[in-house]
Amino acid sequence: EEVEMLRTSAAMMMAHRMVRAMSTGKRIVVVGGVAGGMSAAARARRLDEKANITIFEKGPDPSFANCGMPYYLGGEIKDRKALSVQTPQSLKSRLNLDVRVKSEVTKIDRKAKQVTVRELP
Repeated sequence: EEVEMLRTSAAMMMAHRMVRAMSTGKRIVVVGGVAGGMSAAARARRLDEKANITIFEKGPDPSFANCGMPYYLGGEIKDRKALSVQTPQSLKSRLNLDVRVKSEVTKIDRKAKQVTVRELP
């Protein structure tokens, strides 16, 4: 199985180009969720329904409404969970994505096609 690695720190345009180059049945690993990573993973799913897609997100939320952060910090939104847009379970059922939160990728070995992941508390 081939592993395509997408880094959310790269421009989304580059991620979309990488996703476009994928063929059916690949294993895709996305490092980082929220806007960039989830966008890349959703695009990968649209382009390849059979791909095995895994997203590793360091934080507790795979998808987060950053635009609501000022309202949370200002006290208008009381519960931080209200900013959570999607859950790992909803992304699994909706897009068949394997989302692993509180998982920090510490090493990427492109040659061996492996990632090393540290589970966070």
